Amino acid sequence: MSSHLRSRLADLPPALARHPHLKSLAWILGHAPTGGRQAYLAVVARNLILGHALDEALGCLLDAGVPVQPLKGALFIETLYGGELGARPMSDLDLLVPAGSAARARAALLRLGYEDTGAGRARFTARYTHHDVLRRGPVPVELHHRLCHDLAVDGDSAVFFRDQVNVKWRSGHLAVACPELQLFYILLHAATHALRYSPVWVVDAVLQVCAAPRVSWEVIEHEARQRRAFRLLHAAARYVNDYFPGTFPRALPPRSLRDVLLTAALGHDDTPIPYGPGARSLVVRALLTDRRTDAVRVIAEKAWLRLIEVGERATAGA
Repeated sequence: MSSHLRSRLADLPPALARHPHLKSLAWILGHAPTGGRQAYLAVVARNLILGHALDEALGCLLDAGVPVQPLKGALFIETLYGGELGARPMSDLDLLVPAGSAARARAALLRLGYEDTGAGRARFTARYTHHDVLRRGPVPVELHHRLCHDLAVDGDSAVFFRDQVNVKWRSGHLAVACPELQLFYILLHAATHALRYSPVWVVDAVLQVCAAPRVSWEVIEHEARQRRAFRLLHAAARYVNDYFPGTFPRALPPRSLRDVLLTAALGHDDTPIPYGPGARSLVVRALLTDRRTDAVRVIAEKAWLRLIEVGERATAGA
């Protein structure tokens, strides 16, 4: 088992160790939850398939002259989890390309045999999404051209291709965004899913801090302020601290009525059960916005999209 992970993540809080998404990681760390070995083998099998597809997609896009970076698990298995395939589950491949290269990137993946599964659906139009969704057999790809489209946050990704570092990747190296931006994106992405969609991001955040202990919190805060993502940044950091105290010592405590409401809406139980779509998730995301007017906008936009989708289903069933 991985000494790399044991040195950087000696333990998992019991609430996280019991969570299904982290059974394989808990098993690696020696907690051996029920089904941990089976979960580990299942994650290895899935990640072998996705890893092969990732190498192929990266090669195809780079050959087409498209700058590309893997995001989330596609990147972190190598950079944070020490290449331990069974440690971190992945459901799909997340790839980031510059906005101006999105059409070329999509065309390149279509030539590889992927199909655009989001075509014709309102949810995957420019107004409501930040990525294209493609699939080839068991491999889904989210081709990101922005960081996000939620919470009234500026999702422009240009800085990810400007402030880069070279990291060890497979048998070579890969240019990716600097550690401050990686950490910002972990917290941002979690907030766009109301923080409680999965506990995996919590471990990602802790390992990113361990991998870059001198990461500049000032730089991350500046990025968040520029993008109107300051409240969500500190809320996500507090959430990580709930399970791994002291990870973000400069996370601001709740200071306003909206913060108190957010704490109540999030709740805190023994197991961080994913919310999934629903009213509670929508309330949390509205409270994470920097401005009250943006909270109204978030709710109105989601409600309007739901109405459009009801119409789409009715038309499809007619």
